[in-house]
Amino acid sequence: MRAVFCTKDVHPRDRFEGWRAAVCDAVVPHNSVPREHHSFTGDLEAGSVGSLDVWRLSCSAVNFNHEDRHIANTAPNHLFVFRLTHGLLAVEQNGREAVLRSGHFALIDPMIPYSGTLADNSDLLVLSVPRAEVEARIGRRADLGARSSAEHGSLASSYLTAMTVHEGQLSPVAEDMVERQCLDLVALAVCEMAGAPCKSSRASLVLRIRSAVESLMRNPGLRVSDIATAAGVSVRHANAVLAAEQGTSLSRLLATMRLDRCRKALENAALAERSVSEIAYSWGFSDLTHFGRVFRAAYGVPPRTYRQSCRAGTHPNVD
Repeated sequence: MRAVFCTKDVHPRDRFEGWRAAVCDAVVPHNSVPREHHSFTGDLEAGSVGSLDVWRLSCSAVNFNHEDRHIANTAPNHLFVFRLTHGLLAVEQNGREAVLRSGHFALIDPMIPYSGTLADNSDLLVLSVPRAEVEARIGRRADLGARSSAEHGSLASSYLTAMTVHEGQLSPVAEDMVERQCLDLVALAVCEMAGAPCKSSRASLVLRIRSAVESLMRNPGLRVSDIATAAGVSVRHANAVLAAEQGTSLSRLLATMRLDRCRKALENAALAERSVSEIAYSWGFSDLTHFGRVFRAAYGVPPRTYRQSCRAGTHPNVD
C-alpha cells in the first residue's frame, strides 16, 4: 500500500489537521477531534484490489462523526467495511452500537449518519465495496449499519487482511477473482450477523453456489451435479433458488462465469501471448466451436475480434 499521509515529519501543531484532511479527501468527509491535540500521531495508506479501494488508518485516540452535511458530499454508491487490526473501535449507526476489537469488522453505510471513538494506537482497515454488489447478494436492507460479530465475520475478516497483504502483487484476473470472493464473504457474514430472513437465506445459498462454481469451473468435465454437491444441495433446489434470486440456473451460471473470465483474460494485455484457445481451455471450455458461438451470443463479436478491439481501445462496454 502507498503512503498518503504521515505525521512523522509534520510540525506537531499541524499533525492532526493534516491527517484529518487527508482522511476526508481520500476516504470520507467527516469531523474528528483528538483526545490529545499536541501529541497526536497518525498515518494513512491507500491501495486497491480490483475495483475495491482499501485504506489503512492508524492514529492516536480520536472521536469522529459523519453527519448530514458530510453525507451531502459523499458518493452514494458504496458501503464501508471497517476491519480493526489493532486497538479498539466503538461505532454507532441507526441507534445500534458495534464495539470492534482486533479481528472484528462491521459494515457502515456512509449515507446514514454515524459516530464513534477510536482508541489510542488503533489500526483500522477501511474497505469500500460497491453498494449494488452487496445488495445483489443480500437484498436491499435498511438495517445493515454498525453490525459486528467475531463469530460470523471471522472468515471474511481474515480474508480482508490477507487480501491487503497481497495488494499490488496480483494479476488482473487474480484480482477479479479475489474481489468477488471478498464480496461474497462479506455479504455472507453480514447476512448471518443480521439474522437475515428467508430472502437472505436463499442469498447465502447463492453465495455458496457461486463459490462452488468459482472453485470448480476450470474442470472441463464439470457437471451441474458436482456444483450442487459442493454447495451441499440438490440440483433441483439449487436451480429453484437461482431462478428465484437471480433468474438463472446452474448451467447458465456456469457458462456465464466461464465466459466472464475468458472475456477478462482477452482484455488483459499481460495475457496477449496466450492464444484464444488456451484461454478458453483454461476456463473449462472443451469445444472451441461452442466457445466461439456462446461468446459471440453474449458479447456480439467473436473472441478474436473482441481481443483485437480491446487492443485498439474500441471494445464495447459489457460490464
